[in-house]
Amino acid sequence: KWDYCNMTHCRCQQGRYGVNCASECHCADPEEDCDLTNGTCPLSGCHPRWAEPNCQECATGRFGTYCASVCHCAEGEQCNRTTGQCPLGCASGWQGDDCSQECTNGWFGENCQSECNCLDEDELCNKVTGHCQSGCSKGYAGSNCLTEVPTLTSPPTVLHRNATSITVQWAAWEKPPDTGDGPVSGYLLYYRPLS
Repeated sequence: KWDYCNMTHCRCQQGRYGVNCASECHCADPEEDCDLTNGTCPLSGCHPRWAEPNCQECATGRFGTYCASVCHCAEGEQCNRTTGQCPLGCASGWQGDDCSQECTNGWFGENCQSECNCLDEDELCNKVTGHCQSGCSKGYAGSNCLTEVPTLTSPPTVLHRNATSITVQWAAWEKPPDTGDGPVSGYLLYYRPLS
């Protein structure tokens, strides 16, 4: 534990400090001798895995032995520095007990519980937001393609038409038998002039 000792002073080996050199220090520069009393690294600061001021706790987003593992907690919270568990759950796009596993391809969002609905079936949606570059697959809408387009089982009925107007009516959307995320609040009508 000691490099050398004389009658009044012992010098710890590099990377150690404290009473009987029992504590490790974690400097960014592995050649730097940390402060023998408190373990701080005045020249290079802490290694990126370790937090200031004395380089003894894992930095935010890190956990485990030598702070080697990375966690991704919701709302930027610090995970348990030993187990990696997050108090508020995983950030969107991450899953697992320690929030260190990226969503499986084809899934996204909080705890990876939402399935991608991209127009291009080979496209992988954004694992955080669900956004699809190709747009949403048929029957889906929204920025994350999770909204099911409402569909009525019965088409609208034409009540009246003349040369300048048309009046349609439809039954209110009701699940079941209708599908999607209702209600239907309107229709776009297209006409083709008769020749």
